[in-house]
Amino acid sequence: MLYIFVKFLYLVNIFTQFYILNSFLGSDYTLWGLQTFRDLWNGREWLDSGVFPRVTMCDFKVRRLANTHKYTVQCVLMINMFNEKIYLFIWFWFLFVAISTAINFGYCFLQLVLTSFREKSTQTWLSSPRHGDDSTDSYRHQHIMRRFTHAALRPDGVLLLRFIEGHAGAMVAREITMKLFTDYLEQMSYNNPGHSHSTKSTSPGVIDDGLHENLYNSEKLGGLMATDYPTKNI
Repeated sequence: MLYIFVKFLYLVNIFTQFYILNSFLGSDYTLWGLQTFRDLWNGREWLDSGVFPRVTMCDFKVRRLANTHKYTVQCVLMINMFNEKIYLFIWFWFLFVAISTAINFGYCFLQLVLTSFREKSTQTWLSSPRHGDDSTDSYRHQHIMRRFTHAALRPDGVLLLRFIEGHAGAMVAREITMKLFTDYLEQMSYNNPGHSHSTKSTSPGVIDDGLHENLYNSEKLGGLMATDYPTKNI
């Protein structure tokens, strides 16, 4: 949940910057950038609608013969043409960042909250690239995979594996998941000594119908769960 909270702070940050920008510009429009384009579409010039005026009245004084004369003339503020374009770019950049952050926050929130997303990720990591989804079909009872996802990995573990997949690649994440799944099955067998890897069980417990034999089939799992050391027949 800390990860989601940080994502939420990103979202709060960008909308706060939106509010500060509008307050700094002093515009009556909350969506100042969109309103500027709407004015252009309706034929209203930036000279009249913009926050940055192009033309204004300037007062200046001229001293002549010991007298000070005050003049008011029309001035052109060329710098505001550049200022308006710069702030317009900043406004639309904030808009792009806000939309991207909101989409990313929603996607990450759904991935961590919805169990179906976590189960789908685990099923993908447990699948073999050689056989597509055929290796996952060997887990005839999907409750084993679900229990592994929710009891062993849990949301933090699934999130960590996603980080590993993003930085080290899908193969590394798949191998780590396979190893964790193997250890989980061994722990289940240790806690249930009546169920062994070579014995088929019909009890309504955790493992039945020779599930361990199928799970440890190195051909279906692409060799990832093959024995580390060569065996010798005696």
